[in-house]
Amino acid sequence: MKKLTLLILVFILALPVFAEEVPQTWIPLDEEGSLFIKHDDLSDRYILVNKDGTVADQGQGFRAYEDYSLPNILCVEYNGLYGFVDTSGTWIAEPQFDFTNGFQDNGLAEVKIDGLWGLINLKGEYVFEPQFESYFYWDQYFIHFFNHVARVKKGGLFGYIRDDGTFLFEPQFEQAGFFEDSYAVIGENGKKGYVSLDGETAISPQFEGAFDFSGDYALVKQDGLFGYIDREGHIVLEPSYVGASEKIYDGIAAVSVDGETWGYIKMDGEYLFEPQFDRAEPFICGVAAVEIPIDDWAGHQPNTGLVDTEGNFLLEPEYSMISLYKDGSQYRFCDSMFSEWIRASWREEDLDPVDYDLIVIAYRDYGYEEVQNFAFIDGVFTEIPVIRVYNFEMEF
Repeated sequence: MKKLTLLILVFILALPVFAEEVPQTWIPLDEEGSLFIKHDDLSDRYILVNKDGTVADQGQGFRAYEDYSLPNILCVEYNGLYGFVDTSGTWIAEPQFDFTNGFQDNGLAEVKIDGLWGLINLKGEYVFEPQFESYFYWDQYFIHFFNHVARVKKGGLFGYIRDDGTFLFEPQFEQAGFFEDSYAVIGENGKKGYVSLDGETAISPQFEGAFDFSGDYALVKQDGLFGYIDREGHIVLEPSYVGASEKIYDGIAAVSVDGETWGYIKMDGEYLFEPQFDRAEPFICGVAAVEIPIDDWAGHQPNTGLVDTEGNFLLEPEYSMISLYKDGSQYRFCDSMFSEWIRASWREEDLDPVDYDLIVIAYRDYGYEEVQNFAFIDGVFTEIPVIRVYNFEMEF
């Protein structure tokens, strides 16, 4: 009888333990162990549940979602604060931040506390304590790393940090751009110059305006006119142009001496095409779309052609629109009716873009009734089968 009583007592004492067990895939949210994060297979999202599996009150401001860069990590918002936990249930940082944009590929996440931004690593440790200011008008800061370097703002001045927790440049610049081709544009005392990824001032601030390097050259502005410099800061083409292209291809740029007619010039000062076009787009894969002057704008007279780097017309200016496609599912249009860029994509079953270095679609009218398609195949400009274009989107 005593044995039976003892067994019953043990069974009764064990009941609460068994009842309190929860699935190992549930992630505890609070210290009391009363709230858990659970993946709901039906809705394919994470929900907040009580210990008994019932859905908890969502009025507490709960949200959990997979990090965009690291899917094995969840970003958790609870009671207006953000934190991170991995899918195994190990917390990287409990909800404590006012906002976050999640982890980047380099394993760092930007976090915001009291209006200032910092960076944490995958251990939840600060790489940079919150100290940086927002500089986008919508107050959602993005510390974008390029070659392990990112631009930051502190005390109203810009600088650059490394992802190892050190400064490449302490905040000291009035203006600072992103690094392109290992150089970044900076501004001091109203003048523009360049810094390099090795932590040196590559070209001292001296220009009225400066633009990102495009290969070995960059567009600069002095006394209201545009010219070009090389990577040592030497003037290659004197600032003497009313308009000039930022993009340079194989040492060729589009320039205008009067702001109305455009041509193409080499960095040695020799014109590939004398200024004669109403519009001259940057070269892409050795070709560029141009527009010649016309009188009948109301009738939309075709005036768009295609030139190469040898100074030849590959397509005479007798098209209403020419689009160029390279590296990705986008077209770039030169259009004599619209001044905006238009973005579109194609139907994959029509043509495999991998087979071509560059694809050109030439329209003879705006109804897209008469279309010719060309491509560079092993460097040869060849007509190819017609491609149907869809999903137009204007870029302003």
